[in-house]
Amino acid sequence: MPNSIKQICNYNDCTGCCACFNICAKQAIAMVEDSFGEIHPQIDENKCVGCKMCQQICPINEPVEKNTPKYCFAAWSENIAFREKCASGGIASLLSKYVVEQGGVVYGAQYDNCFNVKTVRASTLEELETFKGSKYTHCFVGNSFKKLQNDLQNGLLCLYISTPCQVAGLRKYLKKKYDNLITADLICHGVSPNSYLKQEIELIKKENHISKIDNVVFRCNSSKNFHLTFWEKGKLLFDKIWIHSFYFRGFLQGITLRENCYSCRFAEGLRVGDFTFGDFIGIADLVSENEKQKVKNSSCVLINTEQGVKYWNLINQIYPIAYIEKTLSDAIKKSPSLKGAYPRHPLRNKFKYLFSKYSYNGAIRKLLGWRIYLHKSPISYFYRIPNKIIKKIKAK
Repeated sequence: MPNSIKQICNYNDCTGCCACFNICAKQAIAMVEDSFGEIHPQIDENKCVGCKMCQQICPINEPVEKNTPKYCFAAWSENIAFREKCASGGIASLLSKYVVEQGGVVYGAQYDNCFNVKTVRASTLEELETFKGSKYTHCFVGNSFKKLQNDLQNGLLCLYISTPCQVAGLRKYLKKKYDNLITADLICHGVSPNSYLKQEIELIKKENHISKIDNVVFRCNSSKNFHLTFWEKGKLLFDKIWIHSFYFRGFLQGITLRENCYSCRFAEGLRVGDFTFGDFIGIADLVSENEKQKVKNSSCVLINTEQGVKYWNLINQIYPIAYIEKTLSDAIKKSPSLKGAYPRHPLRNKFKYLFSKYSYNGAIRKLLGWRIYLHKSPISYFYRIPNKIIKKIKAK
């Protein structure tokens, strides 16, 4: 068709938020993987009528309103058992629990049986358990914006938790504010394509003769925090600290992120959600010696709107939450994801070159293989000693 849309936004700025996919009345948009495994919208020109709704609601083309946080807390659930599987302080999980106990629904990230990560709807406490813990990969929103809008119009209290670019996409899609909607954006380091994680899982299973797993965990409140671990019915089957994990290291060091993550427009102190949740990096340096152990692995909670203030006060009346008030400057000080987009790693271009030849598993192993081997070697400890001494001197 002569009026069909060729491109929705600049390709390398596209976040894969799925706002365009949800808004298209003609179902002319599909979300497909490109040659590097990134999800992008693909337009069927035979179905497209050129209405330009997809371009108009894209949060890259039409920026969403952002808010300066009203309050900043280092916070954590005092229920140790509840918090164990959470990435940090468990505040997002407590807010989710509140919404479900009020008869509402929560939309969050969940693994399916093939370890695709998707935004799904939860209406029970049992379903909420699958949302706990960080899933360091791109989450496919699918048609969750449409489902959420239907729930809102039916009067249900709804909570939507996602990366800030996806929350921005949701807000553009909805076009108006709902009194029964709570949004929470995450302090996001960036995301790697989900296909990378799936390929990593399959190779590790094959190499370690693991037939089946039902969970992959990156973060928790135990000795396995910042370990890549595989589980089956609560039994630990695989364990690798991040620095020795090809997937985890590539992700944390910013080698394998989506292209748009290196120019992210949402990695700043101004926020798109009612709440912002993440790790409070550097909180131990901002409290007294007596408080250091208490605040370990606590959540950074930014309350950005009056809607956020309302529900923060409600959950504080019901659940055992401990918190220390800080400033936004305190939160930003040591959190790179509140200062700007994660910098492109010097090895990024080499990774993409290797990816085009060997796909993900081959590329990341050729790139990081000798580096991981060297780090495992006893020789590496001699190189680390001077750095540790320098850090201690700077601390003093």
